[in-house]
Amino acid sequence: MRNTIHKSEAIRIILGILFLLAILAFYPFRLLTKTIAFSPKETGQGTVLRINGSRDLRQRFHAQYEGLSGIEVEIPQVNAGKYLYAALLDENGETLLDRYLLIGSQGGRVRIPIGEKVEVGKVYTLLLKDCFSEYEVLTLPIDPTVPTDGLLQNGELQEGRELAGAFVYSVPLSKKTTLLGMAILALVFLLLQAGVKYYYGHFPEKDALHSVKKVLRVVLFPLLAVFFCALFFLNFPGKKFDDRWPDLLFYGIGILITALLSFYAVGHETFGTLQKKPTLKQVAGAILIALSLQFACEYVNGLYDINHSIAERKLMISLLLLSLLTCKADEICNRFQAIVIPFLGLGALLYCRQNWMQASQKEYELHNTATMLTAVCAVLIGILVVSFFKNLVYRHQLPKADSRLNLFGILCLLLSALLILFRNTRWWGIALVFAYGVYAGRLRDSERREEALPVLAGGLQLHFYASVLYCMLFRLFTGFVFARFSFTFHTVTITAQYLTIMEAAAACFLIDKIRRTEFLEPQTDLRRKRDGSFVSLSRWKRRWKSLWKEFVFFGCVGAYGIFTMSRTAYFSVAMVLLVLLLLSGRKRILLSVSIMASSILVLFPAVFAMQRMMPALVGRPYIFTIEQVDPQLRGRTNTDNRSYMCLERFYQVFCEKILGMSGGGYNFPEDRENYDSSGKPIYPQIFGKAERALYVTSASTADLRFALGGAHVEPSFLQKEASASGKTRKATAFCQTPKPRMKRAGQKEEETGLDQYTNGRLSIYKTYLTHLNWKGHDRMGAEAPNGEILVHAHNTYLQVAYDHGILTGGVFLLWVIFGIVSSALYEKRFQEKMRVAGLPLALFLAFAFAGVSEWVFQFGSPMTVALMLGLPSLMWKREQ
Repeated sequence: MRNTIHKSEAIRIILGILFLLAILAFYPFRLLTKTIAFSPKETGQGTVLRINGSRDLRQRFHAQYEGLSGIEVEIPQVNAGKYLYAALLDENGETLLDRYLLIGSQGGRVRIPIGEKVEVGKVYTLLLKDCFSEYEVLTLPIDPTVPTDGLLQNGELQEGRELAGAFVYSVPLSKKTTLLGMAILALVFLLLQAGVKYYYGHFPEKDALHSVKKVLRVVLFPLLAVFFCALFFLNFPGKKFDDRWPDLLFYGIGILITALLSFYAVGHETFGTLQKKPTLKQVAGAILIALSLQFACEYVNGLYDINHSIAERKLMISLLLLSLLTCKADEICNRFQAIVIPFLGLGALLYCRQNWMQASQKEYELHNTATMLTAVCAVLIGILVVSFFKNLVYRHQLPKADSRLNLFGILCLLLSALLILFRNTRWWGIALVFAYGVYAGRLRDSERREEALPVLAGGLQLHFYASVLYCMLFRLFTGFVFARFSFTFHTVTITAQYLTIMEAAAACFLIDKIRRTEFLEPQTDLRRKRDGSFVSLSRWKRRWKSLWKEFVFFGCVGAYGIFTMSRTAYFSVAMVLLVLLLLSGRKRILLSVSIMASSILVLFPAVFAMQRMMPALVGRPYIFTIEQVDPQLRGRTNTDNRSYMCLERFYQVFCEKILGMSGGGYNFPEDRENYDSSGKPIYPQIFGKAERALYVTSASTADLRFALGGAHVEPSFLQKEASASGKTRKATAFCQTPKPRMKRAGQKEEETGLDQYTNGRLSIYKTYLTHLNWKGHDRMGAEAPNGEILVHAHNTYLQVAYDHGILTGGVFLLWVIFGIVSSALYEKRFQEKMRVAGLPLALFLAFAFAGVSEWVFQFGSPMTVALMLGLPSLMWKREQ
């Protein structure tokens, strides 16, 4: 980055960026809010209600706004213990979230943080219980201005009473306040701009030239320093995320690594020869590829058919725009398009008008969105068709194409024909063939194909880093209920597929860069000393300065892959790496393995720490509808909650899930001050009277007797009490595996052997094999002998054969094998001439191995999108 800029211009640009961010904070993000509290007035004498192990309290209320920030209660006295338990229940009595709050021994006004969206007008319930404690809550006579709906203690209505305190809502600023704030910001911005222009106009000698790199350093270095110093302080001595020394040390290491990499990314000097800068068209192509991947992610996250329909249309639009991007200006801007485009637009408007749903109809917004997207697809297809026929008519005036289909390209045509011929009521095959067929046809020219793979590589990296940023803001790293991190998806299965394709691409980038850094000359650093000589660098320093981006990308993807604890992902990535390393050459295997291992070791603590800390600080978690999350982590909660992932819990789950061995117990309760250092309860007399909902489930019989006040009971009863303790020290209840989403055929009460290790996949394979035929099936799921429907085969090759017939399945298998061979030959041929020439091979290997245990071939699959965008480089053979 060697462009120069005047100091005044740099200041004006920075002011403009700050102004834009401030405007976005007002609208549309609406980050600036105000609070509205509903609190009863003290119009009468207050009375207290006691809460202990045998008494709870429920306050029903009507939600007035969407954002329930918190609920405040008055606790005049704490008789025993230090904690209270609070839960927010919906109108059906289901727990939306719960909190364990340290109230100490003095009591006072306690704020229960909520931070959850509620539906206006619905009735919710605040439940207050003990947490091995006894305390008193103040109540007041009912105030009509406070929308409560009854106060109950142990189910008995307390006539004319309601909780003293407040229901606090967080609402966006009003339109008037928002417009006024934006106007004030605009005025300040214009004044500052005028002041900068006036100052440097009168003192031009101070308006010096600076490099853009220096400007970025001056701006970003202080911001990064403040940010990471604040994180260090919050971690220690603040202990805002944990109070255990191993975790504090690990988080500190992670923050340090992240800080060093961030400062290096901003301040490093360009190394080696200057590469050709990407053109605007290439940047736009990478953005469209990233959008295509995002729409595929929306598809797999969709719960209903209408969500899938919208995501499919978005994906089709992005792919069509990617094809249009390969067109020259005269192919789009000509008299034929000028005549046809207005008619296409008119037809789209008529289509929308005819299919528009009224507001009174169910899901009208979603259906209207799908209708508009369909119309846009039709317009883009029309533009491409006109361009095609124009080129066909005037082909004698155009330069002859320099490429023709090779054998693999012919096999692609055969598979496409079979997918359409045996589609069996499915339309996604036609959409897939058309979208990627048009793109492949546009890349028939070899000059365009040379840019395709680097653009695809840029799109993959752009989407991954954007997803990482989103995760670090809104996706919680939880330790219980479901401890396997699902990234931006609601299932770990899709996460494993996505990260497999990304890790394969990252390995390709890293190996390719290692190959290109082997023969760097010592004097290739562009920095010069004062005497004009180059700065001499050691071999390892030169290598680091050349491949640090690929190093970070590989380690970051690998860290998230480890978080999933998915055997499918581990197996697929291991096989891909094995093949890529073997093909890279024997001399590079040891070097490549050492660099890859170092990448994982360095980036793992950094990613772990940031993923653990940042969403907790932001406090606005995004949770999917069907996602299972500990109620303590819903909404805005304390950043050191024990339900977040930590080192001890990660080790325990990893041992059990991946290594098949016990990881030991987890003996860290949320109400940590109720226990001493040995895990014994501090208030045994309260334990004997209160509900035993927090006692460790793996406790011994003697400890359980101690908790029950020394009562003589049978061991069977004690063990029953232990197993029934729902949220106890999170030893067992939060480790349970969620119920499978798919019924399995012929599954016995206790699976054994290989079928148990594969989670019943062998039984599913047998069922699908018995249903194969030559024509395929209209329905996707196979019927098991007991009548249950198996949703999909958990095997791409079986699924294609079942859906489209044995012939199509055989050609598909041949297509995968031939694709791997073709991509390997392509990589060997062009690895010295072209960057990331091994990307198609990496994508094909990831697709092939992941397809053994999962269904990955579908129009809306992220893995399919990435693979199909890499195929055009393999389909065409340049004519000599």
